[in-house]
Amino acid sequence: MKTMKTMQTMKTMKTMQTMKTMKTMKTMQTMKTMKTMQTMKPEQTMKTMKPEQTMKPEQSSVPAVPTV
Repeated sequence: MKTMKTMQTMKTMKTMQTMKTMKTMKTMQTMKTMKTMQTMKPEQTMKTMKPEQTMKPEQSSVPAVPTV
C-alpha cells in the first residue's frame, strides 16, 4: 500500500511538474517569438535578403573564372 501511494504521489507530482514546465516553456516561447518577430521587422529582412537575387540560383552557381 505504501509503495503504491508513493508511486501515485510521484506520478502526480511528475505530471504537475511537466504541465507547469510545458506552460512555462510555451509562455517563454511565445514571448520570444513575439519579441523576435518585432525585432526582425519582416519588410526590412526581405529588403536585406533581396529575394529576387536569392531566387536565381543558376546565376550564383556560374563560376567567376570562365572555364576554358
